[in-house]
Amino acid sequence: MDFVGGSLKLKNVKKKPLKKKKKSSKKLGEKAEQHLAAEEEDSKKANPSDYQMLRVSDFKEEERDSTEAERQFEAIQEKRLLEKAKKERFKTHKDRVDDYNRLLENQSEHFEMPKIGPG
Repeated sequence: MDFVGGSLKLKNVKKKPLKKKKKSSKKLGEKAEQHLAAEEEDSKKANPSDYQMLRVSDFKEEERDSTEAERQFEAIQEKRLLEKAKKERFKTHKDRVDDYNRLLENQSEHFEMPKIGPG
C-alpha cells in the first residue's frame, strides 16, 4: 500500500499557483519621501502655543477638587507606603527569604484536607 502525504486533492480542479505582487522599491522610496516632507510641513505650521494649550487643558482636568475624605485617604495611603518602605529598606536578603518562608509555611496547600472534628 502506497500512501501519498499532503492535503487531499479534488478531481477536475486545476490548482493555480498563488503569486504575490511585488512592490517596486521606487514607489516605496517616493512614499517615504512624501511622508517625511509632510511631517516637516506640519511641524513648521504648528505653533508651540498650541502644544502649551493642550498641556494646560490636561492639567486642568486632573486638578479637580478632591473631597475631604479623598484627601485623608491619600494622606493615609502615602503614610503607609512610607512606613512600608522604611521597614523594607534595611532588610537583608536573608531576612527577606525568612519572611517569604514564613509566609509559605502559613499558607495551606490546595491538596491538604482541613482538619474537621476530633482526631
